Amino acid sequence: MEGVSYLNTKVGIIMTLDNIAAISLIPLIGALSDRTWTRIGRRMPFLLFGMPIAAIFFAAIPYIDFSIWVLTPVIVIMNIAMATFRAPTIALMPDLTPSPLRSKANGIVNFMGGLGSIAFYGVFTTLFTEEKGNIYTDFPVASIIMIIVLLVLLITIREPRKEFVQSDKRQDGIFKALLTVLREKEASTKLLLGAIFLWFIGWNGVETYFTLYGTEVWGLEKDAAAQYLTYFSLTFLLMAIPSGFIASRFGRKKTIMLGLVGMFIMLSVSTMVGVPWPTAAILL
Repeated sequence: MEGVSYLNTKVGIIMTLDNIAAISLIPLIGALSDRTWTRIGRRMPFLLFGMPIAAIFFAAIPYIDFSIWVLTPVIVIMNIAMATFRAPTIALMPDLTPSPLRSKANGIVNFMGGLGSIAFYGVFTTLFTEEKGNIYTDFPVASIIMIIVLLVLLITIREPRKEFVQSDKRQDGIFKALLTVLREKEASTKLLLGAIFLWFIGWNGVETYFTLYGTEVWGLEKDAAAQYLTYFSLTFLLMAIPSGFIASRFGRKKTIMLGLVGMFIMLSVSTMVGVPWPTAAILL
């Protein structure tokens, strides 16, 4: 139990630091990138700075987990580096895509995100296992992929200067926009933000400790437990594009409510089933 407690502490520290970075840095850096322009664009400088640093420190994580006091500053630096390029990366799509095509482009982005998750959970957890003695190799491999992605973006992306000038005139600061929302008499926007906040609390709790749950409750190996997360990604992949059409037909609110209620029921049932394969079918 002492080992499990230590592992819980490490996981909790990692996710807490990640969420702190998300709350405090990502919106600020996103707003800063909106007002930045350089020879290589307004988003690319943030990617060029943050991705290599994040890749280096991410690759080091599994090899220094012998001490929380060593691990924590490495994770802090990694999260700060990741925060510097998350929002600018997301903003690249609307910057480069004409307004009428952005909904379709967003569906493709979500589709590719699901495909990447499946590649990680399905392929990496098969190639890198404790039995093969290379379970930690996926960290440096993922870091190398990040560097390759950065190089591809630098070579292929040319950010439009005209879009920068137009959008810069229209945008308010992040704090001004937040205050505007909070001061509105209409409560729907505030309720929506609160719902998103609570949704991420619940989902991050499930996703963060899912592998640990698989090893401690189901008795699976780490790599096998991680593979079960593939079912989440597979569903996300299959529904990324159709969900947009469903929402257009029946309404966004009804579609979201149906999905949330369905997920609540399925996750509740999965905790009662308590064995891997039926639970996998439920998660899917």
